[in-house]
Amino acid sequence: MTGTNDARSSSWVRARRLAGRVRRRLRRRRHDELGALRESVESLQRRLDDLDVAERFDRQHHRIGVLEREVVRIGTQVAAIEVRLEDRRQAARPIEVGDGDTEALAVLAEVRREHQRVRARISAAARYEERLRQVEEQLNALDAAALSEK
Repeated sequence: MTGTNDARSSSWVRARRLAGRVRRRLRRRRHDELGALRESVESLQRRLDDLDVAERFDRQHHRIGVLEREVVRIGTQVAAIEVRLEDRRQAARPIEVGDGDTEALAVLAEVRREHQRVRARISAAARYEERLRQVEEQLNALDAAALSEK
C-alpha cells in the first residue's frame, strides 16, 4: 500500500506544482492585461481632458448668446441707418420751388424733422428693450442657479 500512497502523494505533489505554475501564469497574464487596459483608459482620459468638451460647449453657447444680442442690437441700428440713407438720397434730389410750393416745402421739412425724432425714439426704445432682455436673462440664470442649489 505504501507504493500506492507514494504514487498518489507524488501525483498530488506534481498536480499542486502544476496548479501553482498555472496560477502564477494566469496572474502574470491578468496583471499584463490589466496594465494594458489601465494605459488605454489613462490615454482616453487624457484625450477627454484635452477635449474638455463640456467647458468648450458652455463657452460656445455663451458666445452665441452674445452674438445673437449683438445682431439684434445692430439690426435696429442698421434699419435706422437705412432710413437715414434713404432720407439723404431723397434730400439730394433737387426740388424746384415755385410760388405756391414754399408752404409745401416748410411742411415737408417739418415732417422730416418729426420723422427724425420718431426714429430717435424708436432707437432708444430698441436699446431699452435689449437691455431689459439682458437683465431678464441674468435674473433667469440666477433663479436657475438658486434652484439647482436647493
